[in-house]
Amino acid sequence: MLALLAGFAALAVAPPVPREIPRERVPSVVIAGTRPFSEPESRAVRRLILRLRPRVTIWFHQPWGQVLAPCHGAAALQRRYARLSGLPVKRCRGSELPGTATRWQMHALPASRAFVVELGTGRLSAAAMRRHARAVRAVAG
Repeated sequence: MLALLAGFAALAVAPPVPREIPRERVPSVVIAGTRPFSEPESRAVRRLILRLRPRVTIWFHQPWGQVLAPCHGAAALQRRYARLSGLPVKRCRGSELPGTATRWQMHALPASRAFVVELGTGRLSAAAMRRHARAVRAVAG
């Protein structure tokens, strides 16, 4: 799923992108692939983000059923998304992972925000899809 909203103000991404995005200022740290951005999907997403320069990017994953927020600092977008979607906010989950797309994006485009929404297991109900769509539109504005 790839959704562009509000004149490229927001980008919602849910492809299976390998975790090989370079860690800020440490481009040699990778988890998958032979080097940062070694996989074509990762390069495509990088090109798209650098071309569109979205204010907000939301990365959808499964199965934790949480909106992930940073360990420290502001998390207003994440809290707003969580409130509108009905998911809880979880701080620091995944913070030890090097080479995340969100971390790379906020380093490459300091004026943008990127965060992860972990959907629950299984299929989303129609009502849940509507809640997530409303939350995406709300944080994009």
